[in-house]
Order: sequence, then C-alpha cells, then structure tokens
Amino acid sequence: MTEPEHLRESPPLDTTAQLLSRITAQLGTQLSSVRRDGTRRRPAPADPRPGRPAPPPPGGGN
Repeated sequence: MTEPEHLRESPPLDTTAQLLSRITAQLGTQLSSVRRDGTRRRPAPADPRPGRPAPPPPGGGN
C-alpha cells in the first residue's frame, strides 16, 4: 500500500518547525518596534563605544 500523495510531498516536521520558529522570531522583532497605538518606536541611538550602555532618551525615558 502506498502513502497518499499529500503525505509524500510534505516537508519534514523539523523543517516546518524551524520555519515557524524563524517567522515567529521575525514577527516578534517587528512588533517590538511598534507601539500599541500603531506608531513606530524610534530605534535607540547606537553608542560609538562598544560595551557601553546607550545614553538615556531625552526626558529620562519615563
């Protein structure tokens, strides 16, 4: 007895899981740059000195 055609052509489950994990990670990254009201957050300024924390945003960040 042979497998149904749709089962022979499906990718392995580990490949599907890896793809879904990548999509989830990318979506999380994109959503983290958007506020609840739909406006984009500004990226934090990069500190030119590696290993140093970024300066606080204007207004203290509150």
